[in-house]
Amino acid sequence: MDKDKRRSGKGRPPGKRKERERAPAGLEIEAAFEKWITFIREHLGRSYSWHGPFANDLERINAIDEESALLAKVAPEWNAEAFYSAQIDPDADVTKGSEHFVTRYLEGASPRVIKATIPGKYGRHEYSPSLYLNSWRLFQQFLPALDIRVHGILLQPLRRRDTPLPSIVTSMQYIEGGHPSAQQIGKYMKARGWLEHADQSETQDYVHNESRQIIRDAHPGNWIKQRGTAELMPVDISIEEF
Repeated sequence: MDKDKRRSGKGRPPGKRKERERAPAGLEIEAAFEKWITFIREHLGRSYSWHGPFANDLERINAIDEESALLAKVAPEWNAEAFYSAQIDPDADVTKGSEHFVTRYLEGASPRVIKATIPGKYGRHEYSPSLYLNSWRLFQQFLPALDIRVHGILLQPLRRRDTPLPSIVTSMQYIEGGHPSAQQIGKYMKARGWLEHADQSETQDYVHNESRQIIRDAHPGNWIKQRGTAELMPVDISIEEF
């Protein structure tokens, strides 16, 4: 859930800036997820269970720390610096939410959105890098028009830390329009077999029992009612499997 915060000293985006140039297009999310799972198998072993379930919070925290260290290790092989630096300049309109640095860019004539995770955090606070990337994969299946891509990893130096923290850089299509009402979202979800869901999460969630998936953060601010078509499109939800 990313609330806008205009660029300031605390809200500056990660990554160095240089003269704008044509940047790599990135990997489609399915290919990117498979690339990450390959890194998991090579470095953490085939028996490593990236999807849990975690027995307790300590086990989850250890998994996040272990995968964060792996992100840092493979960053030279999967580096987002060329892409990110090509799109972000001193005049970029960057917002900082609770999960990402966000800005728009043009790919040809098509507007897209860049999202770079807050260094060391991967979407929802309980997500590991694997769960974060899998959420994007499920999101792409839910709404293929978003064309979600992964551009790689940035390593970000932080104050009072001897070692930098990793940030995952993704992009997606920009959807223009306003926000729908909660009632419109509920009707949209119900028509597609999703039911309101309540558990320990404090967010607006839906469950689809047949596919065994839960959508998190489905409040109106994370949806767009597309201009011209009035079609409802989520743009900042998380999806989990159970």
